[in-house]
Amino acid sequence: MLILHKYKVGIIGSGLQANRRAESIQSNQYCVVNTIAGIDKDTLSKLAKKCYAKEENDWQNIILNNEIDIVLICTPPHLHFEIASLALENNKHVLCEKPLTMSSKDAIKLHNISLKTNSKIMCGFNHRHHPAVIEAYKVVKQGKIGTPITGRAVYGICGREGCENEWRSDPKCVSGGQLMEQGIHIADLFRWFMGDFESVSADVSTQVFPIFPLEDTAVMLLHGSNGKTATIHSSITQWRNKFRFELYGTQGYVEITGLGGSYDLEQLVIGKREPESPFSEKIVDYRGSDKSWVNEWNYFIDVIENNEEFEMGNTLDAAIANYFVERAYEASSSKTRLGLNKDALVNKI
Repeated sequence: MLILHKYKVGIIGSGLQANRRAESIQSNQYCVVNTIAGIDKDTLSKLAKKCYAKEENDWQNIILNNEIDIVLICTPPHLHFEIASLALENNKHVLCEKPLTMSSKDAIKLHNISLKTNSKIMCGFNHRHHPAVIEAYKVVKQGKIGTPITGRAVYGICGREGCENEWRSDPKCVSGGQLMEQGIHIADLFRWFMGDFESVSADVSTQVFPIFPLEDTAVMLLHGSNGKTATIHSSITQWRNKFRFELYGTQGYVEITGLGGSYDLEQLVIGKREPESPFSEKIVDYRGSDKSWVNEWNYFIDVIENNEEFEMGNTLDAAIANYFVERAYEASSSKTRLGLNKDALVNKI
């Protein structure tokens, strides 16, 4: 049986994601936020007071604090590798925001460090933990829609005025624009639902916001064996926040819309291929707030407590999703379809 507040957590970062995830940590009776580090004094102070946690200006002091068992990384991506590697080497378990690192190669390096230190690390692919996604995955894996053939997804937001001044628009802090920021979630989901892909083509562009060389609009097409395809449209030129994930198989389909909050009601539609019968669908609405953050954190803790391996959001998932987006950027630049050789990446383990 777990002990109350068995796991003491140190959070590095005090922005939006840190606040979201702090609430999830506090909802788990076996975890407590011990210390938070941040560079913005106001956001740090507010979050620390909310969590009854200690404040820290230097993130390294969290890593070196022997009281802390788990490190949550909510910083810009260019800091992820340095923080995560040091945390693993100091026997901390790590949950890190996506993308796990600035490059797929560095994600593999973290995988190897984790194996060496026997500390666990997971990438924050919270979309796998939405209730509608969980149920859709069960439906697909049970063969209820047959063999997946085609996937289509739209994931976009209305970009903020002045976004060019944010760290997300600084090429020194990030390894891509909207495709790496949000589209990577969809790339991960399609690989999870449909298996691996063989090649990628893409077109990324900067249409509205002054953030070049980063893109505000991206279309990515994953190609698999026997004509299997998945299309991803990710942008900050979606003037109303939108999430739509569709997967069609030989015998039916699943569609997910909304994520709760500003993305509207989360809904799952399940349909069957029945050309001679009256058209019908099963529709499930998931009311309330976004539950993915809590579900993901509980999964993270369960794996640590049971000394298991992460089946979702592990370092290989993170490295391959990152690699898919990297190759998409290369395909867009060269205006060609490029092969996806994930084995060459994995062989570096």
